[in-house]
Amino acid sequence: MQDAEHELKKQIEIQFDCDKRSIKLISRLIIALLKLSESNLSKWSKGMSGHTLLSSKYRCLQRFLSVFRFSGQLYFEVVWGIYGGETEVFLSLDRTEWKMRGVWVQVLMLSILHDGVSIPLLWQCSSRHGHSSQTTKKALFLCLQKWITRKTDQQVWLCADREFGSKGFFEDCKKAGINACVRLKKSTLVRGGQGNKKVYTLFENNLKASYFKPLKIMGLPLYLSGHKLKKKNISDKDEYFILASETYRKDLAVVYRKRWPIECLFAMLKSRGFNIEKCRVNHSKRIKTLIYILAMAIIWAVKTGQWLMKNNKSIPIKTFKDNTKQKVKSVFRCGLDHIQNIFLNNLDFHHIVNLCRV
Repeated sequence: MQDAEHELKKQIEIQFDCDKRSIKLISRLIIALLKLSESNLSKWSKGMSGHTLLSSKYRCLQRFLSVFRFSGQLYFEVVWGIYGGETEVFLSLDRTEWKMRGVWVQVLMLSILHDGVSIPLLWQCSSRHGHSSQTTKKALFLCLQKWITRKTDQQVWLCADREFGSKGFFEDCKKAGINACVRLKKSTLVRGGQGNKKVYTLFENNLKASYFKPLKIMGLPLYLSGHKLKKKNISDKDEYFILASETYRKDLAVVYRKRWPIECLFAMLKSRGFNIEKCRVNHSKRIKTLIYILAMAIIWAVKTGQWLMKNNKSIPIKTFKDNTKQKVKSVFRCGLDHIQNIFLNNLDFHHIVNLCRV
């Protein structure tokens, strides 16, 4: 296993300019995390190699989270260099939260889409419940504006849910040179010839509609596209699917659908992956450091899964009673299972280590 850690250490050193002692520890932590799929520190420490006492490994892990601070800019530039070179790049913004020992932990995550999978790109952590604070959003967008590098003809789209449908959000996207695609609340006001009216009134009598001219919303000229949703029950209130963007695009709904993989990313971090909500750490700065390790493990697992797909590995498809079909595993899970099988059974690891370039 030390050979695998040494090879992984060399891969990480290529990309990240950290001291060798920290990189050695990071490689140990990544492999231990992948072996056990556990972010609980006491369980995680059991997967760390070495002959030191288990209590010493546990304290080492605690010290790492409390003292070490990873370079967010360095990580961003590496991930953007890997996944941000396409002509059209899609980003997603959302939040997840959980409660640990009486304290709420919230993670505001910006991810980048690649082959249908969301990859962690930038995040901010805070101790709060509910909507993300404006301070947290501003801090995230400030980093995005400083660090993002776009090619001349490159289009970057950022998809977000109703929580982020504000004037400040569209302005921040514009400053960063990003096209926003945001779902609006039905109560959002639109300025018309006879005064303001709620945006859902534009779609009451239409199954689907797209406006070819911008409308004045929140003081900004925005293009709208949307429709009225079908009711599941007669007693349900009318709901609407309304998208807004400062850039005209006929298929805004197609763009917005690319937001969904970020929900799968949260599942990778939590119940279907590394169980971050069970780590018993509730300090926001330590959670932020922890996510760097989890993010690198996710990238490695996803790359391994994609490599398996390219090498004639297929994912079984399950047919349900209603004749709907769904893949039994995700690409991430296929990659994670493959890595775990190698490390837990001392198989040849060289082909998967070469896939880890994060």
